[in-house]
Amino acid sequence: MDRYADGDQAAFDELYDALAPRLTAFFLRKLGNRELSADLLQETMLRIHDARARFVRGSRVTPWAFTIARRLMLDRIRRQHRECLTMDGDLDARNSHEQLACDDSIARERNICCLRDAISRLPKSQRDVYELVYYGGMTHADVAEALGLTLAAVKLRVQRATESLRDVCRAQGMGD
Repeated sequence: MDRYADGDQAAFDELYDALAPRLTAFFLRKLGNRELSADLLQETMLRIHDARARFVRGSRVTPWAFTIARRLMLDRIRRQHRECLTMDGDLDARNSHEQLACDDSIARERNICCLRDAISRLPKSQRDVYELVYYGGMTHADVAEALGLTLAAVKLRVQRATESLRDVCRAQGMGD
């Protein structure tokens, strides 16, 4: 990323090859829609391109890219949610597939809001590690190195955070 931020256009190919598979998998895991995932990947890469001059040299690009990707995904979900709410109220005129998509979008948005709230309530030590692993796409070893923790401590914090979030999801009827 440093080379690309400094104007080396060839570095973008390397950056894309390194990030695209992980970002695509992230979008697919969260959204389950290949077309939407491909669109969001392109939007993410465009935002990275636009923000390359503001990238802090020497920083890790993966957490930065995943932050951009996550924000774009949430914005898209919110936009779809608003569109669903403003659709004409005549259910008979709606295509049942569109209605199901809106229902899924609304349910997904509620689940995301609930999960986001639950994550914000985790102890800071667990929240930081959890977000770096699941939203930042970092390995446990990378998180341990970045935060100056042992690998065992990182794994334990991720496990405890996951258990807490699973309990909240079950209580909210979201399943696992």
